[in-house]
Amino acid sequence: TEEDVRDCFRQSAEAFQRSIGYNPIFAPAWCGLGCAVSASDPMLSQHALVRALELDKSLPDTWANLGFLYAERRAFRAASNVMDELTQVADTPMMWICRAAMLERESSSLASTLHDQKKRLLRQATDAYKAALQVMKDPEAILGIGITSYLSGEKGKQQQQE
Repeated sequence: TEEDVRDCFRQSAEAFQRSIGYNPIFAPAWCGLGCAVSASDPMLSQHALVRALELDKSLPDTWANLGFLYAERRAFRAASNVMDELTQVADTPMMWICRAAMLERESSSLASTLHDQKKRLLRQATDAYKAALQVMKDPEAILGIGITSYLSGEKGKQQQQE
C-alpha cells in the first residue's frame, strides 16, 4: 500500500541518518538520505545531496538525483546546470533522461493552443531518450521513447511510413 511505501522511505531515511551519525563524511549516506526524503522533504533532500557533493564530487548518482529533484520542482535552469556538471563526472544515461523529463514537463505546462511547440519539445525529449540509450539500455529511456513518441504523434507517422 501507499502507507507501506512511505514507511519504507521513512525507515530508509532513519538508517541513512544513523549511518551519517557514525560517519558524517561518508558521501553515499548523504546521497541515500537525499533520495529517501526527496518526496517528503525536498529541502532536506537538497541539503543532503549538496552535502554529498561537497564531500565527493565524483558520485554520478548524487548529481543525477539532485538534477531530478530540481526538475521535479520545475527549477529547470538549476537542473540543467547540474546535468552539465554530471557530464564532467560520468557518461551516464541519467543526464539524458533528466533532460528528457525537463522537456516533457515544459511541454505539459504549455497551453493546448501551442500544439506545434508542444510536439517539438516532445520530439526533443524523444531524442534525449535516444541519447540515453546510446550510453546504456536503461528501461526508463526505453519507456520514455515510447511515451514521448506516442504523445508527439511520431509513432503514427512511423507506422504510416512502413
